[in-house]
Amino acid sequence: MKYKRNRLGFILLLVLSVLTGCSSGTSTSYVEKSLDLSEEEVIRHEIKIDKTVQVVDGDTIKVFFNGKEESIRLLLVDTPETSHPKLGEQPFGQDAKDFVREMIAAGSNLNIEIGKEERDKYNRLLAHVYVDDTSIQRELLENGLARVAYIYPPNTRNLEKYQRAEQKAEEAEIGIWGCEGYVQENGFHSESCDVGSASEDPSQKEDLPSELSDKDCSDFATQAEAQSFYDRIGPKDPHRLDSDGDGMACDSLR
Repeated sequence: MKYKRNRLGFILLLVLSVLTGCSSGTSTSYVEKSLDLSEEEVIRHEIKIDKTVQVVDGDTIKVFFNGKEESIRLLLVDTPETSHPKLGEQPFGQDAKDFVREMIAAGSNLNIEIGKEERDKYNRLLAHVYVDDTSIQRELLENGLARVAYIYPPNTRNLEKYQRAEQKAEEAEIGIWGCEGYVQENGFHSESCDVGSASEDPSQKEDLPSELSDKDCSDFATQAEAQSFYDRIGPKDPHRLDSDGDGMACDSLR
């Protein structure tokens, strides 16, 4: 009888040991799997760069994606305005827009990582955007053309990288950081910065023609050069460089 009780106790102890071991093993496996799943959630969509890519301003682009035109808002960054109905054009706004346009023109593909929360209240896609493998957000920040902003979970991936890039530009006092008080928590304050963007610099306007009706696409070496001229002239487009009205000058040069 004593032997049976001891045997029964041994069996119970063995079962408890097995169950405890399985529980511990399952917990570890689940964490590792969750981390793996987290990594798998980062999916890049590749878009061939062509005339369908339009730069609205430094932090917004339009692309043809999934069979339709989509506006994409770059996550976690804010650039100065270029044509805001109330704020107008802010210092360095046109510079940021030109920077993104030239960066895209030099690449082959756009790679888009859509945020966990996919759209904002304007129905724009929220994404991290890369020209080939180079982050547009990080380049804007490192060159002093954007600030880190609009930090809303769950779309906080890459935040620390962006903050380091911003800090680098701020310490160097380049771009938007060259005007004390221009960059604030609630946006950009133009009254604190009289530098303006390159499009407002008189030296940049010396190459404008005296006759406003004798420029066409053949007078430009690249589409980027034509676009820069088109942006400085203004939206009326007296040279008719934007034949299809999509905001992109001289598509034939792309």
